[in-house]
Amino acid sequence: SISDCKQNGTAMCVEKSAMAQNILAFLGYNPMMIIGYLSSENGITNEGHAYNCIIRNEKGMLIDFTNPIMKDGKYFKPSMFAIDSDKLEEFKKGKAQIEVTHIDLHTKGNEIEEEPIRLVYSSKSIDEKYFDKKESPIDKEAEGRTQMQSKNKMLAQTYQSTQIRQGDIDKSFEKIQQTKNNQEQQQMIINTK
Repeated sequence: SISDCKQNGTAMCVEKSAMAQNILAFLGYNPMMIIGYLSSENGITNEGHAYNCIIRNEKGMLIDFTNPIMKDGKYFKPSMFAIDSDKLEEFKKGKAQIEVTHIDLHTKGNEIEEEPIRLVYSSKSIDEKYFDKKESPIDKEAEGRTQMQSKNKMLAQTYQSTQIRQGDIDKSFEKIQQTKNNQEQQQMIINTK
């Protein structure tokens, strides 16, 4: 039980993962609790870690309730990462390793900035030199995201101005309809006299 985990001094991730396992099963999902390892490019190496995986229609979603996405230093939502069917089968056999990009969010003025970090979840020990061997795609991703954010901002502004224009058009149609209704009512009054 969860109280056994607490009495044994087991790490918080096991408690949260076990609780999530029970809740997800109760809600009708097909969850899998994974006791494995976590490494990050900022210095965490082969830290024992527990997390969950939901399986639905032979597709998987890795969910980490202990390492959530944070927004301005506060809990925002659990980390969730899609797992392809091959990796899912490897996780089921206890042999999987998946690299993901975890993104925390920070508000700066009216903008939301992303803070990406690469993580590796694994059901087996992770090579300590894993991040030394790999070139970080995050810089390229961040550059692409910055360009995408600029485009999204322009689209949002265009959409907003379109909505304003659409609102003006709707008001004009309402006035025309109201005028037409008033004219019809006046015509009916005249006809009844």
